[in-house]
Amino acid sequence: MSTQSHNAALLDLDPDTIIELYELDLGEEDGLYRFHPGKNGIKDIMMRDRQGVLQTYYSLPIEATNFELRGDGQLPRPTLMMANPQGVITDAIKRRSDLVGRDIIRKRIFLKFLDHENFPDNLNPFGVPDSASRFDDDIFKVNRKTQENKYFVEFELVSPLELEDIQIPARVMIANYCTWQYRGDGCFYGRRSDFDNQKVKMADGTSATPAQFFADDNGLNFGIPVADANNKKFTDTNGYGLTLLWQGNYNSNTVTATTDGAATLSVVTADGAAADGATSMSVDSLPVAIANGKIITFANGAKFTLTSLASATNTSISGTLSGTVADNETGTVAQAVSVDAITDEINKDRTIVFSTGATLKLDTDADSGATSLSGLLSAAVADGVSGSVKYVAGDVVRIQSEIKTLAKVETTNKQEDVFNRPDAFFVCILEASADKDPRYEQTYWRSDQCSKNLRGCKCRYIEYGSYAKGLPFGGFPSIEKYRF
Repeated sequence: MSTQSHNAALLDLDPDTIIELYELDLGEEDGLYRFHPGKNGIKDIMMRDRQGVLQTYYSLPIEATNFELRGDGQLPRPTLMMANPQGVITDAIKRRSDLVGRDIIRKRIFLKFLDHENFPDNLNPFGVPDSASRFDDDIFKVNRKTQENKYFVEFELVSPLELEDIQIPARVMIANYCTWQYRGDGCFYGRRSDFDNQKVKMADGTSATPAQFFADDNGLNFGIPVADANNKKFTDTNGYGLTLLWQGNYNSNTVTATTDGAATLSVVTADGAAADGATSMSVDSLPVAIANGKIITFANGAKFTLTSLASATNTSISGTLSGTVADNETGTVAQAVSVDAITDEINKDRTIVFSTGATLKLDTDADSGATSLSGLLSAAVADGVSGSVKYVAGDVVRIQSEIKTLAKVETTNKQEDVFNRPDAFFVCILEASADKDPRYEQTYWRSDQCSKNLRGCKCRYIEYGSYAKGLPFGGFPSIEKYRF
């Protein structure tokens, strides 16, 4: 907005420094992010907006080029390179389509017109502040991301005059590739109201529904992980052959435990086969008594819940069997293991792997400071043996979608739009310490991901469930050229 003072300054025989300020419009949800490639001493640059409100432009190293006007009538296509400290820009753009179509506004003002608040003693020594006396705003839109690494992110900008508001067709039409975001818009895997009958068969022969699998989350808005991006199935014996276990949100905390006394293994061996639903079982002589209500977990995943006390040396036990048990198949009983006080809490179903190779899968939560842990022990452990909480093959974790809000002001909605920003799910395929982030440690983890073809869609919506409206495939198979 040029003023008489501004125009006079352009013809001044003593030219003044031009200050460049930038605004990135992130939309109604996140507002405006204002930034400037530097600081005024130790302060961020401040300037009043059209309403007279003093706004802060935060320091961010940038390099802006090609803003010059051309005499041949071609519109400029500037480039804006922004520093990416600790991946802050990467985090900000990855769920915003790389900022394509967003407004970038360049504001320029002479130093002598900056507000007093930018200078020591709140006094501009170079002139009279006048925020209205500045160059006309340069408004551009982000056309595309041209470079991205851990040091910087570079964008190509384009004049709004080069863009059209309508795209025909409205979607890119590809014959055999789905353009929907997996678990997101269009796909909505696990989040469709009429897809409530999903049932995934586990490697141990049992089946699970979302409500059972995601018990802590009531199975809402989630689909059970099925396969990786190459359609290699997690629970299929021809795939990874895993029995999946929901572990909630990924937790990188490492918790150690040291046994305070030896722990012996309580093993129950079947003396003859038993069918699903059996109310009694013949077993080899019990080495120790097993209390009423205890659950014997057999190697194949079958569970026998006792309905009465089983005394030591008993050869028959009463209860209810879920699954089938073969002759001489062994099972273990959850037991208490004494440990030195743990430094942090450990959730139910997490596994402690001891230095000897023995494991303890907790069947109850353990609070910080606990000296006794209850769970399934895979082998006897001597006194003073240390172990740490790890993720083991079959564990499923979620990393929730997060969007870091860059905007400092004019943000009207702080609520995350979770519905349109799907969470990421990962399946552990190899024993991994808690600090191995699933997003980067592919030796130990596989992402639950769709192959983006019909096979990937079928294995979720046909093989492990049914969807009344067919397949929500985002491709257009009918446009493929007919093969004679």
